[in-house]
Amino acid sequence: MVDKTKREKHTKGTTKLTIVFTFFTTILGYMSYNNKYVTTNSLKLELKHIAVLVSFVCKFNLQKDLIEDGSTALHSAASAGKAEIVQLLIDNGIEINFQNKDGTTALHSAATTGNTEIVQMLIANGIDINFQKADGTTALHIAASTGNTEIVQLLIANGIEINFQKADGTTALHSAASRGNTEIVQLLIANGIEINFQKADGLTILFDATLKGKTDIVQWLIDKGIDINLQDKDGTTALHSAASRGNTEIVQLLIANGIEINFQKAHYRSTKDGTTALHSAASRGNTEIVQLLIANGIEINFQKADGLTILFDATLKGKTDIVQWLIDKGIDINLQDKDGSTALQCCKCRKSRNCSIATVDLT
Repeated sequence: MVDKTKREKHTKGTTKLTIVFTFFTTILGYMSYNNKYVTTNSLKLELKHIAVLVSFVCKFNLQKDLIEDGSTALHSAASAGKAEIVQLLIDNGIEINFQNKDGTTALHSAATTGNTEIVQMLIANGIDINFQKADGTTALHIAASTGNTEIVQLLIANGIEINFQKADGTTALHSAASRGNTEIVQLLIANGIEINFQKADGLTILFDATLKGKTDIVQWLIDKGIDINLQDKDGTTALHSAASRGNTEIVQLLIANGIEINFQKAHYRSTKDGTTALHSAASRGNTEIVQLLIANGIEINFQKADGLTILFDATLKGKTDIVQWLIDKGIDINLQDKDGSTALQCCKCRKSRNCSIATVDLT
């Protein structure tokens, strides 16, 4: 006996029109994905054979069964990269701006697969290029994130709103920078995208480029006037990120361009963390960046919220060279953490095998 619940699930939204549409998309799918067996002449013949069915589908703007995602035949054809079928559907009056359940239009579908011809075709036939998916994604976000310069240029040339943000605050510029695509980053900025937009977490494209280690993009953004001192929601700057990642070149670049070297993370919160770029570098055991930051005037004795200085970080990491260098530079070895322990006492208390402070000259 067939379970009633399962039967209802499988028949939900199914109508005669849905059955017709399913038949049509089966043909469409065959033609789309097996076209290596289909000649141009046979394709034209098949298109003629299903012209009446196409007209019927377009007349009612049929969407897939309600238990699916609500896509139309136009979505399917655009996703499959079938320009002739896309044009046939448009010529027969299909609603070009239909969005499926997550807000995807055929333009999103074409941008996702990188089909410039279909993108151009849809734009020429009046599709709304500014439609956003449920999460705020536009075709420009998609083209930027997939590195398709040609489609990015095409969308900009046809007036897409360049500064649209997704629900999380991401712009097309964030999408391009996070992929390290210098060409698209430059193209978007040249066409007026806002360079200092911050996402919901406070990240700018400078963070994205820094985390990717893209020195050329960082330099270009600085040259274009990006605010290098912007902090994310936790108070982190690009300098923290570069120091944490061990990227000496970007650290040098940021310092040379005047970044505030002593920023502490979450400096504006009552429960501040207090981490500086120096803590970030020392905790990773990066001697070169530690020396670079101190040489450029970072405060050596800053304590985090837990009272730890960079001497604690270097000691517990077993970085004898950094410990000795910090002592030579005059760090206060008597500073205590929130529990009243010095770096030496903390190290002994934890019985760390990496403990190095006892091996250096404390005089």
